[in-house]
Amino acid sequence: MQAPIDNANIPAALAHAAQQWPERGVHFYDDAGIKNFITYPQLLATASRVADRLEEMGGAPGDRLLMAIPGDLNFISVFIGALMARRLPVPLSATREGVPFSQSIESISRIGQRLGANWLILPPDLDSAAVALAESEDQFEHIAPVDWLLKASKHPQDESQQRWADIQHNDVAYIQCTSGATGPLKGVMLTHGNILSNVTDIGNHLKVQPDDVGVSWLPLAGDMGLVGVLLFSLCWGLPLVLIDPSRFLKVPQEWLWAIHNHQGTLSPASDFGFHYCTRRARRSDLEGLDLSSWRVAMNGSEVVQAIHMSTFERRFSKHGMRQNIIVPVYGLAEATVAVTFGALDNPLKLDHIDRNKLELHGVAATSPPDAHNAVGITSVGTPLPSVNLELRDMQGKPVGERTVGELFVQGPSVSVGYGHDDQLGLDADGWITTGDLGYIADGDLYVLGRRSEAINLGSRTVHPATLETVLGGIDGVRPGAVAVFGVHTAAAAAAKHDAISRLAQQLPNQSASSQSLEHGPELLIVAAETSEGIDTERLREIILHAVERLLGTPPHDIRILPPRTLPRSQSGRIRHFKCRALYLDARLEPRKPRQQTINALTERARGVFAQLGKGIRGIFGNTKS
Repeated sequence: MQAPIDNANIPAALAHAAQQWPERGVHFYDDAGIKNFITYPQLLATASRVADRLEEMGGAPGDRLLMAIPGDLNFISVFIGALMARRLPVPLSATREGVPFSQSIESISRIGQRLGANWLILPPDLDSAAVALAESEDQFEHIAPVDWLLKASKHPQDESQQRWADIQHNDVAYIQCTSGATGPLKGVMLTHGNILSNVTDIGNHLKVQPDDVGVSWLPLAGDMGLVGVLLFSLCWGLPLVLIDPSRFLKVPQEWLWAIHNHQGTLSPASDFGFHYCTRRARRSDLEGLDLSSWRVAMNGSEVVQAIHMSTFERRFSKHGMRQNIIVPVYGLAEATVAVTFGALDNPLKLDHIDRNKLELHGVAATSPPDAHNAVGITSVGTPLPSVNLELRDMQGKPVGERTVGELFVQGPSVSVGYGHDDQLGLDADGWITTGDLGYIADGDLYVLGRRSEAINLGSRTVHPATLETVLGGIDGVRPGAVAVFGVHTAAAAAAKHDAISRLAQQLPNQSASSQSLEHGPELLIVAAETSEGIDTERLREIILHAVERLLGTPPHDIRILPPRTLPRSQSGRIRHFKCRALYLDARLEPRKPRQQTINALTERARGVFAQLGKGIRGIFGNTKS
């Protein structure tokens, strides 16, 4: 098989796949479970029509197209067509299910302004009022519904001309919006060479086979779904099966049935996805399921939890899933998508370390697994061949084995910069900081989480993921729906809610004049979602004792929340910085205890009946028996 790096650009890689395997292509299961299919030759032709339409509308190479459209087959055609026309697509998950487009246009406009987008691609079947609302946004010079772009141009270019022939490796291909999980949204500019280099490294590590088949439900607007799944499969010429993410959330077992029905071999997911499927897929819906074709299950996009992987493997081994196919990975958009990969066909590496030494001294000292202070961290493997990795301390000096440091990355997959005013942070030798903390042990990387999310409790530094793993396993907490975050005392003192501002008094030197928002001790806050019928006071007590047992001190506040309250990025990762902002703004409100809820409903019912009584008397008059 030809390696993707041997192609000059992404459209050239698609053209090669279309010529070599004309029967292959992309299957897509929509939100209703209905399947559509497009072959690679058909995709090449459709994308070429889109390129014709874009050129017909005007503009110039380098224009930025904000793609506020669903991640379906039309999305793929528009994305590739934009590459052919040398426009820079900016995939965006700006609309949520059930939310009218008119309510999302303001957010879309802000993102477009921040990233300098002068084109807006609209979802299909919008009513005239929604289109008019979009057209009222001044910064967009060109606005086009996606279904209009897919129509044949009046002046099509001869496909034999291969309009993409002059596109080079160092030409920017598209702008990847970061997840927004750790701060304001950023647009990462990725070149054709960045992408081709990274997917080549990934494919070589996975030992891509001619009969491999990709299966995924990951959103196409995210780097893992777009590069790690779609462009990876396209550049290697593999058949691909995609499932609408909202379909996966409704019927998670359909991901597994897609692997069964299409003999899928390569299928990634986030840690949340594995855990969600384990807990939500019903036994009755899995009868006859055969996962024996699945050879590599990549786990990435958030901190990998070994307990989630072992429970997933244990449950679905009953359905033919082979042992040791789960491969933890680590990456970020600024390095295209992938930085490290675990070894194939190997058991997960779980490093048990002393929590106290980690949090007090920044050292990952080994510990017996059953020790009181032991915490297990999962290895995410070693760097891909073209990637260099280094851990540094706060002064920028390399750290030694088992010492916590910040991750820096260098290599041909590293982005050329952001598509706006923010600086990427490249040094003279091409190294960038990832913003993540971790350590190296025996050559393997262990990631602890984001530096910006680490919580300063004065004497110790707490990494949220190490707590969230434990709290997420408590009965009553929804899968993947717990957030641990810090709040600086000065911010808490200035909070809008009196109860929150009073918490700041629990720490010394809490005044705004003596504490900056970037330094000093923080309040430890836990927010966990639960379902109806759970005794919230009992759950709060269990969480409090769990944290106190692990850290020697209880959390300063615990919020028990209704389902779907915690803010998430487009990839499903909890946005800790947004949790903090909502908390300080008194908008991360806890679920009322069950008795309070019952009392409130009773009072509401009394009010309704009282109003009904008035209405009945108004109709029939006062009567006496």
